[in-house]
Amino acid sequence: MVRRNYTEDDVAEAILDTTDRGLSQNEAAQKRGVPQSTLSGRLSGQASRNERIQAHQRIPKSQEETLIRWVLRQESLGYAPSHSQLRACVEAILKQQGDNKPLGKHWTTRFVKRHLELSTKLGKRQEAARFDGFTPKAVNWYFDIRENEYGWIKPENTVNVDEGGIMVGFGLDSLVIGSSDPKKKAMLKGVQSRTWTSFIEAVTATGRALKPGIIFKGKELQKQWFLNEFELIADWHYITSPNGWTDNHIALEWLKDVYLPQTEPRDASDARLIILDGHGSHAQCRNDSRRLALPNCTQMIRRKRAARFEIWPNTEVVRPGGSTILYPAVIFGSIAAGGIFTGANPSYTYSELVNQLTVSGAKCIVTDSPRLEMAKKAAEAAGLPPNSLVLIDSKDSSAVGGVSSFQSLLGYGTYSWERISNPKVLADKPAVLNFSSGTTGLPKACEITHRNLVANAEQNLHLDRVARKRKNDPTFAANDVHCAFLPFYHAMGLITFCILNVKRGCTTVVMPKFDLKSFLSTIQDFKVTYLILAPPVVSMLVKSPLVCQYDLSSVKFLVCGAAPLQADVEKRLEALFSKTGARSRQGWGMSEATMSISIFGPDEFDPSHGSVGYLVANMQLQIIDENGKALGYDEEGEAILRGPNMFKGYYKNPAATKEAFTDDGWVKTGDIVKIDRTGLVTIVDRKKELIKVKGFQVAPSELEGHLLEHEGVLDCAVIRVLRNGQEHPQAHVVRKKPGATAESILSFMDKRLSPVKRITGGIVFTDAIPKSRSGKILRRLIKDGFASKDPSPRL
Repeated sequence: MVRRNYTEDDVAEAILDTTDRGLSQNEAAQKRGVPQSTLSGRLSGQASRNERIQAHQRIPKSQEETLIRWVLRQESLGYAPSHSQLRACVEAILKQQGDNKPLGKHWTTRFVKRHLELSTKLGKRQEAARFDGFTPKAVNWYFDIRENEYGWIKPENTVNVDEGGIMVGFGLDSLVIGSSDPKKKAMLKGVQSRTWTSFIEAVTATGRALKPGIIFKGKELQKQWFLNEFELIADWHYITSPNGWTDNHIALEWLKDVYLPQTEPRDASDARLIILDGHGSHAQCRNDSRRLALPNCTQMIRRKRAARFEIWPNTEVVRPGGSTILYPAVIFGSIAAGGIFTGANPSYTYSELVNQLTVSGAKCIVTDSPRLEMAKKAAEAAGLPPNSLVLIDSKDSSAVGGVSSFQSLLGYGTYSWERISNPKVLADKPAVLNFSSGTTGLPKACEITHRNLVANAEQNLHLDRVARKRKNDPTFAANDVHCAFLPFYHAMGLITFCILNVKRGCTTVVMPKFDLKSFLSTIQDFKVTYLILAPPVVSMLVKSPLVCQYDLSSVKFLVCGAAPLQADVEKRLEALFSKTGARSRQGWGMSEATMSISIFGPDEFDPSHGSVGYLVANMQLQIIDENGKALGYDEEGEAILRGPNMFKGYYKNPAATKEAFTDDGWVKTGDIVKIDRTGLVTIVDRKKELIKVKGFQVAPSELEGHLLEHEGVLDCAVIRVLRNGQEHPQAHVVRKKPGATAESILSFMDKRLSPVKRITGGIVFTDAIPKSRSGKILRRLIKDGFASKDPSPRL
């Protein structure tokens, strides 16, 4: 019997059975599960399928990769090569290598099929023909001669009208407009069923959008197509036409019913200007902003900002600096350009920032004034020119010292987000690099893909929808006001404030830097309803007398993450908000999970204050013992995870990635947990050696590496110690010479490390560091040197 998954090894064995072992072709084919026709062909000298594929490729893999990068780069500039240009390029390469045989008729088609990222990137003949008639020089010349005629018209009276269209095809539970006869039942159509739907959109030069006109194919509008969303767009202008396209009659109807009523000038003497653009771009008459898009050249214009900093697909953009309201714009702008975003801790030292730039391979750095000089030095060390930096808080639109301002980016044209629909690309293409210490060494970059971001966002938004359904209240937990003091470069801040809240459409008040008085004032002044806290902040709230001086009655929801919160502290936190009935809820997450692993919904809480909620949707959890054996309910063991939000791996670090996953693809957490039969997850302890300082992970091995650079340190080990429920790193040091003091070592470390990584647990001098035969430090044998006496004055 022929097996569907037979391999080349099976074919080779079948050939040996026939030539050396005396079996007939039929017997050998049956024995090895390969087709007899394949075996017969191979015996007659026919090449294997892999050999034939390689023959069709014609150029080696390295040259194919270079060719792909060239195509993507050209497309980013708006000059995507055509199929014939691609063929000519490859044939020229072959001739240089002495191969004069022409490419096969279908070579370019097969090349694109092998590399799906090129499927929409090659140019089309009609696109090139249109572009030839609308060069930038020609369009600028046209507006130059029309300056006197159009220049006096106010921006709010200048409207760009654009017609577009989509091929509509919906599957699953979606309905489309079926027959033009309203008496017939609308049909459920799959993605292969297509109906052309057009739309007329209009935007003023000031950015105000008019109500769009939607043109459906048919004689009468089928309202059931809109399902439950119709009330959200009921005031749009709907029209039907025989073919779903715009004609003169429809255009006049739109002008009369939509354009004229919505653009009535405040001054009757003002004129209105319509710029008609039928090719999917946006144009404005010359005004203060001087933005101009060419007809049918959206691809070119939307890439200008990317081209300014060479942000091609998979190019990294790093953001060292504090949180600002422009932070989400940097994130979405980087991703929309096809790049990768990574946020950097604003307290990073020079060496730490250089490490992040080197690991990520960033090509563009967006920073702020307080960190500009260090960012310049780090960029130089990473081999980046000064013009790779953007100053986000500059009000000047011109570049200073080669550094661009954020305002200057706006002069590079508008940007159209090219959505990714290919599931494979969504699963593989990185969108964000979240740096995590892991268990050893310097911080590693967690590769978070587009699918990871969308999945984790949807896992959290699902909880909102479920809560509203349970409460039978569509406004429950909606329109909240968040206070964003957690840094946006941290996974929790990035996902919650920059992605989830943007999707929710709620209000987020940004605090660039935390201090308790400003925090309490923000809650009072902005009527904050939703607080996402970290244990150090909770500790300050429950102890400070300042809390009584502010009105906190607006707070309805409390969530604590980043590190475990002790039950008694959580109860005291709830007592502060007893008048509003706000209940505290904890969650469990990690950078490798994009953000969330388990959490409570907005209408849930744990009265015992001992758990971290329920697993988010589509998350799988296994609890295993030290031997990898699966455990059951209420049994404690290491948690391993699998789900659509789990990271792809550590960026460009295959060794660390292999260590992070089990052989069958589960992610190791290093956390000791248990889960009860209701699904509640409880964190028991942490298996990994990381030290959690103010919500941030600190790797002992990184601190040990710096300690060993001190001239007075012979050997050392860093352990985790507790002070008032908070974790601190404590260094145990073997002195190389008697003159080495704790003060000199602490001063040495402070110059090299950010505040969260400093040795705040004190220095303990010892004669030897306990180690295994293999040289691994046995931290479990090292005890807190100040457990029974006053610790270092630093504490």
